Amino acid sequence: ARLSGAAAPALKPVTTFDARALRRALYIHGTDAVRDAYLLAIAASEEAVGTADIRKRLADIEDWAHPSLPVRGGDFQALGLKGKAIGEAMREAEQAFIDSDFSLSRDALLSLRKQ
Repeated sequence: ARLSGAAAPALKPVTTFDARALRRALYIHGTDAVRDAYLLAIAASEEAVGTADIRKRLADIEDWAHPSLPVRGGDFQALGLKGKAIGEAMREAEQAFIDSDFSLSRDALLSLRKQ
């Protein structure tokens, strides 16, 4: 079951990910799936990859700290949202957080919904 996460179509080009794409993949798929996808891709590759490059990428994967989404459902409830609208606002906030490379603050995410 663990390797099934590594087979996610979004992880197929993992060996070509830049730093931002790698962080996005780690947030969405998790460290184990990204590491496994990377190792499987390297093993299946016909291109030579230097040991130092492999170690660096694995260190980047292992050292990544999963950021916490800075808003909660209660934040949107305080704005007057109810029921499914809270879930929709949370999904939109999370997507904006990911798209910002995890840099948007709580206030910035809440202001997106106020607009």
